[in-house]
Amino acid sequence: MNPNNSTSAFKTAREIIDLGVTEMPSLLEGVFQETGLAGFVGTSDVGKSTWLREFSTAIVLGEDSFLGLTLNTRHKSVIYVSSEDDENSLSYAFNSTKEEGLLAHEGFNNLRFLFHTDNLIARLDAALTAQGADCVIIDAFGDVFPGAMNHYNEVRTFLQRFYQLANKHACLFIFLHHLGKRTESLAPSKNNILGSQGFEGKMRTVIELRSDPNSLGMRHLSILKGNYFDEEHKSMSYDLVFEDREFSATGNRTALTELSSSSSKTKDIWLPVLVEIYEQNPGISVSDAHKKMEKEGASVARATVGNWSKEIKREGD
Repeated sequence: MNPNNSTSAFKTAREIIDLGVTEMPSLLEGVFQETGLAGFVGTSDVGKSTWLREFSTAIVLGEDSFLGLTLNTRHKSVIYVSSEDDENSLSYAFNSTKEEGLLAHEGFNNLRFLFHTDNLIARLDAALTAQGADCVIIDAFGDVFPGAMNHYNEVRTFLQRFYQLANKHACLFIFLHHLGKRTESLAPSKNNILGSQGFEGKMRTVIELRSDPNSLGMRHLSILKGNYFDEEHKSMSYDLVFEDREFSATGNRTALTELSSSSSKTKDIWLPVLVEIYEQNPGISVSDAHKKMEKEGASVARATVGNWSKEIKREGD
């Protein structure tokens, strides 16, 4: 009997309800779901591949968190398809770590790199059958997609094969992709992604990594699309420090509306006002400082005032 015609291929609503899922399982809580397709986008030289390698390392070393966010692993295994870096460049990247002794960890045997992208679906299917993985990273989408980037149906048809593979092996596929030219000055948005909406539409989650418009060493991790996250959660970025080719968490979050080039002008105008408020009101809370700024006519999020307040405090120490 052809299994495609069998009633066993169907699931009733009762069977689905009885699974009892009340919260979407996640690989990285607040950022990536456990299975399916996800996009990881950004401009050039922002550190996308570095972030993904550090994420992969955290998985295979069995860490329970990454950049302050809970990490839920099952296999402690990652497949990394690398079309932009070769063995020598990756060896240099790993051996440049400041953590002595880390590279001797046996977990690195579970981080498998693939440099040949021909027959990619078959290669990945065989590799995942031999050893399960928590995620497969495709770095980069533009190098493995053979069609026209602006053709909606071509993009979705291509990605559908990876979606089926993700479901078959119950893992997450993360596709590194790029933003369109001259989008750095715009606020983070899924509309900035290069090419067809077919890419964004097929992803359940899309994350952007971008540079801070005011601080050279700051990066912002933003959820551009998250079918399993509420709007409030998606309105704020995770603020990271990118120094010596390594990421670290700050614990702060910034409103996405503050990450455009116009936000730099906003900061130039209103940061001096906030400094004056603190000088005139020693010990004032962030909430009260925010209210005073609003009375002055500032349209700045409270979280942004909180971040600026920390900058003021650091400069005063």
